[in-house]
Amino acid sequence: MTKDQVRLKTDYRTLFIDLEASHEEQQLVILIEVKGSIQENQTTHEFYNAVGQYLTYRSLLEAALDQRPLYLAIPEFMYNGIFRQDIGGKVITQFGIHIIVFNPEREEITQWITQPKRS
Repeated sequence: MTKDQVRLKTDYRTLFIDLEASHEEQQLVILIEVKGSIQENQTTHEFYNAVGQYLTYRSLLEAALDQRPLYLAIPEFMYNGIFRQDIGGKVITQFGIHIIVFNPEREEITQWITQPKRS
């Protein structure tokens, strides 16, 4: 991890992406929006919020010509629920959402899912 909270500035608002991480050997820098405090019984509502926030941030990054890929980090139970169901799969594919799946109890990443670059 290289930075906590990456600032995105617009005309009237300042927004923050949770993390910036880098892999120096591969010269790779990514941005990560973490959704870790999600309740298991609120996954549909949280799905809408997470996807909307991700797409907003990605749109602002693209407008600023920022080439760093953005990932959405979500707990395993959310990925194994709504994100793997029909609605989640369609949204992930259509919008090319990159995902990091993590186990909140063990505090470890269990999957990296990178979507093809959108045209």
